[in-house]
Amino acid sequence: MSDGADKTGRKETILKWGSLGVLFLQNTCFWLLSFYIRKHPGPGQPYIPSTAVVLIEMVKIVICVLAIIGDICTPPKSIS
Repeated sequence: MSDGADKTGRKETILKWGSLGVLFLQNTCFWLLSFYIRKHPGPGQPYIPSTAVVLIEMVKIVICVLAIIGDICTPPKSIS
């Protein structure tokens, strides 16, 4: 395997595991926040699960758009 292909493989592995880590962290935070809000609601504030789901989906969209912008703005590396 050439050095360039090895670097590409490492980059893909880091991207794969990094994505898994971000999704794990996001889902864990979502469920912990949901649990906390259900146990300790504010005065007169009902918990609305659909609102939490919509907010999480909006966060996912923002993260995806930022990732796409970062990918587009990164100049391609020349193959030597």
